[in-house]
Amino acid sequence: MRLRYAGACRLCGTSLPAGTEAIYESETKTVRCLKCPNGTDSLSSDPEPAGAQPLPSESGVAGSSARREYDRRKAKDEERLRGKSGRFGGLALALSDER
Repeated sequence: MRLRYAGACRLCGTSLPAGTEAIYESETKTVRCLKCPNGTDSLSSDPEPAGAQPLPSESGVAGSSARREYDRRKAKDEERLRGKSGRFGGLALALSDER
């Protein structure tokens, strides 16, 4: 197929400009040049490019980014209140209403 975007061969690393005929491997989302000097390596023998870390197989926990944002904002508010109240920051924090 003709490449829509520039890329590099996953086997030999040759630069492949957009419009070049190449093989697109949809499982690994990589490209191979048609006349690769490394031969015709099958997809099943080496699906990962050299030096690449495998992606984690499980997805994240729902709402974890929202929890991190809440924790970040809460810590920022607590720090602001502690700084504003000086020595009595802990007491002011305990007596204040949470947003």
